[in-house]
Amino acid sequence: MKRKHIADYDKFFEAVGVDMANQALDEVENIRKDFPEFEDTPDDFWLDFVLWKNTFPFIRFMRDEHNYDTREIWKRLYREYLQSVSWKFRKIVMMRNFDNRCQLCYSSGDEITLHLHHRTYERLGSEKPSDLTLLCSGCHAKFHGDINGDITVS
Repeated sequence: MKRKHIADYDKFFEAVGVDMANQALDEVENIRKDFPEFEDTPDDFWLDFVLWKNTFPFIRFMRDEHNYDTREIWKRLYREYLQSVSWKFRKIVMMRNFDNRCQLCYSSGDEITLHLHHRTYERLGSEKPSDLTLLCSGCHAKFHGDINGDITVS
């Protein structure tokens, strides 16, 4: 299996363990197959996908199976996820797929800001395109019930 560069594979393998590191890198190869136009992108980038894909199911597991109160960590990690390379990449793909237009009012252009809105949190971290909607800031605010157009993550 051909590996792209990770700044320091030895530290990565030591930090997460050899089995988990190999599993993560195998997942990277599988994800890369879904995006052939990005096949030359380094593993560092794709590991962000693997990290988030596995983070939220683990938190759900701790909540559901071990009765942990995960609300605070969920909020913190969700805010971090919205700043991640993985989330930004999803937004780029959606913008490309929908020609940089709001899926609700079809507005486009330099004067609008597009947001990526979750229709469901069921697959948080490994969303399918049908889980997401590309919205201008005005339409996104309507989804959240904010008539002023201000979006906040609670």
